[in-house]
Amino acid sequence: MMKRMLIVTVLVASVITLSNCNKKVSSYNHDFVGQWRTDVINDTLINEAIRSELIFDEKDGTYNNGCKDVCDDQLCDCVSQQSGRALVSFDKTLIKIGSSNSLTLSIDELPHQVTGGAWEMKIGGLVYYKQ
Repeated sequence: MMKRMLIVTVLVASVITLSNCNKKVSSYNHDFVGQWRTDVINDTLINEAIRSELIFDEKDGTYNNGCKDVCDDQLCDCVSQQSGRALVSFDKTLIKIGSSNSLTLSIDELPHQVTGGAWEMKIGGLVYYKQ
């Protein structure tokens, strides 16, 4: 009986510890909040102009990857999309978007202002610009 209680206590403590390891992106660094897009690149494989986009609000995030540049005011026909809760890893090197089958991207450079006041960041090897 004591052994079972000890195991349950350890499991509960592990779950609590793991759940505290991630922090909402907006709580970690509010500069992430907003809509971010990469420059347009010409993908020679599909012969299309594409770009990627990250959108963060106070709780959630959306990642649109390899999208046609603009269909009206939105990006469209994306190669992949993921949305859901946006969290930063405990060691502050990764962003996780979504819960099941979550997407993980490396934080290469935090959001920062560059000459002229524009904002940029580098995530997953790509430079994103705040819209």
